[in-house]
Amino acid sequence: MSAKEKLGYLVWGPIGVVIGVTEILAALSKTLQNAIPWPTISSTVGHLEARHHWVSVVVVATIASVAFHALAYPKQERTAGGRAKRMTHE
Repeated sequence: MSAKEKLGYLVWGPIGVVIGVTEILAALSKTLQNAIPWPTISSTVGHLEARHHWVSVVVVATIASVAFHALAYPKQERTAGGRAKRMTHE
């Protein structure tokens, strides 16, 4: 494992744990007699979409962009870090 990869796990690992734990606790709030005072991310986004219709456009555009990037560049056309390579015109 390279130093860059270790740094990535060091940075994104705790962030993933914090988000995961808070989401699980929020999802279990009803089971815990509403002891958890915050909503889940999906219920917050759903509430914003219901109040402001343009939020739906942002959510769909983000999902489409991520899906396109994941599918449009096969593994052979990516750098070692996973980014898309710049195309060269010969």
